[in-house]
Amino acid sequence: MVHIEPRDIFNYLTRIPPLLKGERLCLFHHTNILSDLGWKKFLSDWDKNLLGKRHGTAFSVMTDSIMEKFLNHLNYQIILKDTQTVPRDCVWVAQAPKIN
Repeated sequence: MVHIEPRDIFNYLTRIPPLLKGERLCLFHHTNILSDLGWKKFLSDWDKNLLGKRHGTAFSVMTDSIMEKFLNHLNYQIILKDTQTVPRDCVWVAQAPKIN
């Protein structure tokens, strides 16, 4: 999800639960512009991504706080939040909500 904008990530999260069976475990990986490396990446890219134009290697303006809000709002059970393994980003393990 590192190249996907927050609105698209939210949309993606709404579409996942009906597709899953069994334990419904999910692994999500996204940028975190609030980390030191994420902020450096943002500063190196921002001027190439203006006025609706996106450079091919642009990262989304995403944070762990936004993702946590999305997951909680959509009733995902957060199992793990990891901001250390990939220092620039954030990785989550979550269980998608059951769909009847």
